Amino acid sequence: MEDLLESCFNREIDDDVFANIYEGRVWKTFTDTNGQPFFVKNILKVHIGFALNLDWFNPCKHIQYSVGVIYLILLNLSHYIRFHKENTFIIGIIPGPHEPDVNEIHQYIEPLVDELLQLWAGQVIKSPNYPIGRIYRAALIMIICDMPAARKVINILSFIININLILNNLFVY
Repeated sequence: MEDLLESCFNREIDDDVFANIYEGRVWKTFTDTNGQPFFVKNILKVHIGFALNLDWFNPCKHIQYSVGVIYLILLNLSHYIRFHKENTFIIGIIPGPHEPDVNEIHQYIEPLVDELLQLWAGQVIKSPNYPIGRIYRAALIMIICDMPAARKVINILSFIININLILNNLFVY
């Protein structure tokens, strides 16, 4: 999996073709807290880009019932395997019968934001290839959903991130 996560850094990128996330402006220009490019090959660190997906579906044929699912996709992976079930992180399943409002969905998104903030700061993860570990950092760079869901998620994320920034700044001496 480590090799697959880093395969995005070994690609030839054509500036005139937009066939994948790697050719887009966000992937090319996204920076870390020091203003350094985030998505670059690094021996000591692995930088991961996530897409947050939120969607509702009707599991029942003859009754109106809506169930939601929140999941993350590893954008570093090739688009051929990116959406395979073994490469998808199911974050939560939102029970029906109706789609939740912004306040209700907050309880599902907030723990995810806390985890993503920890990954943004960096976490040492050991593996067979790196028994002493490597630093993994991650960023949420894309949200994939319909417009009603996007409005809910963006409102929640901006609120939670702003609260975290305020709290972090209160305790910096």
